[in-house]
Amino acid sequence: MQSENKGLLLGLVGVFLFSLTLPLTKIALDGFNPIFIGSARTALAGIIAIIFILVKKIPYPKSIKFKEFLFMIPGIGFIYPIFTALALSNKLPSHAGVILGILPLATAYFSFIYAGERPSYRFWLASIAGSLLVIGFALMDGTGSISYGDCLLFVACLAAAFAYAVGGTLSKDNKPIAIISWTLIYCLPANIVISYYSIDFRPFEVSINSWLAFIWLGISSSYLAFFFWYGGLSYGGVARVSQLLLLQPAFNLFLSYILLNDPLTAVNLVFTFLIVLTVFIGKNQEILKA
Repeated sequence: MQSENKGLLLGLVGVFLFSLTLPLTKIALDGFNPIFIGSARTALAGIIAIIFILVKKIPYPKSIKFKEFLFMIPGIGFIYPIFTALALSNKLPSHAGVILGILPLATAYFSFIYAGERPSYRFWLASIAGSLLVIGFALMDGTGSISYGDCLLFVACLAAAFAYAVGGTLSKDNKPIAIISWTLIYCLPANIVISYYSIDFRPFEVSINSWLAFIWLGISSSYLAFFFWYGGLSYGGVARVSQLLLLQPAFNLFLSYILLNDPLTAVNLVFTFLIVLTVFIGKNQEILKA
């Protein structure tokens, strides 16, 4: 299998696993507060990462300075998981999923800055078109203005996009599992503290569905999905593979319908189709090295 196709396949698996995050976060919110969900699921992933590294004897990533992990820690460890959970407190996962379609453009932009990739102007046109569709959806599906929840999602996108660009670049010379594992380990102390002080529930009063959703968020959304995602970015290129994130609205839409019975409205379906179309256009454009 060619390196680029392998990257796209790995990236697609990662995007699908990421797409479960929003509907499962909504389920978890029935039993936990959003700050606990965001911090505790990342703390759980950090504990799993320590165990995995010790059992598999995975070496520390070579030639990587701590400051490079600092570029990823805010987005992966705090901002994205906590801000998305806060936004979902009053947003449907299907709506939030479409808003997160802005991720590919942001990731491509940061890869241009950090990784030295130089997408063609056609690539940028496709990415900008997809992002404008996302903004248009936010306006049409809301009250004609961008809401506080939408702002949280946009900030979460920027933080995650920068982390994706950095992590994907570092994964070219190191195992993706080592990159995400050490990122989560460095986040662990602060996330344990935040989780402790955000506890406002009694464990036995939380439903089994909320517990299962939370555990899955820690295992997959915060850890396992990154094995595939960073692997895909390293093989296929950050800018190109990041375009697969534009498929996330479609995955989110149908997963939210299946898991939460969120309505499949005409507006959602039309915007999702148009956004997916930009993926098909964008992924076939040339990506150059600066």
